[in-house]
Amino acid sequence: DDAVIRALPRCHLDMGCGGTKPNLGGPDRTERLHFLANVRLFKRLPQQEHGALADAMATATFESGNVIIQQGDEGDVFYVIKSGNCTVEIDGTAVAELKAGDYFGENALLRNEPRIATIRAASRVETLNVTRVMFEKLGLNAKLEFPKRGAVACGALVKVETKPPSPKTADEYHLMKTALKGNDNL
Repeated sequence: DDAVIRALPRCHLDMGCGGTKPNLGGPDRTERLHFLANVRLFKRLPQQEHGALADAMATATFESGNVIIQQGDEGDVFYVIKSGNCTVEIDGTAVAELKAGDYFGENALLRNEPRIATIRAASRVETLNVTRVMFEKLGLNAKLEFPKRGAVACGALVKVETKPPSPKTADEYHLMKTALKGNDNL
């Protein structure tokens, strides 16, 4: 792909993450902070640490069809989609779709594994990304909780079915209430 070839040199010449060095102040930083505050993954990250994360992140833009990460490659960058849509492919088969606020690339950083999927821009995509060095320096591997991704793990495009809560007894409500009140992390 011409698009892949053009995307890779920029990645290696700039910060090694597909983007350019971030502006540490001004409206870009404010915009990044606002965006990060609304990304579900970062809700557990203490608010006072959002500034350091925003400062560590670079931006990258990918055109529709561009491969952002390639299955099997070594990875040293974590991405958060700021705008646009991506397709997750495993062995050439689309298994999931990602949108603004979704993220990818964490497995390579958390487990030192090769990329487990190819991520392809399905539209023009703007990302915020952070290198492995900054990811570790900020302690994101310990501070963030990355849920298991069923759609990627099972290798098929999966629509998640959401069900209403099951009925609870008075004893079950009391147990849940006690557990929540006793949880210092909430």
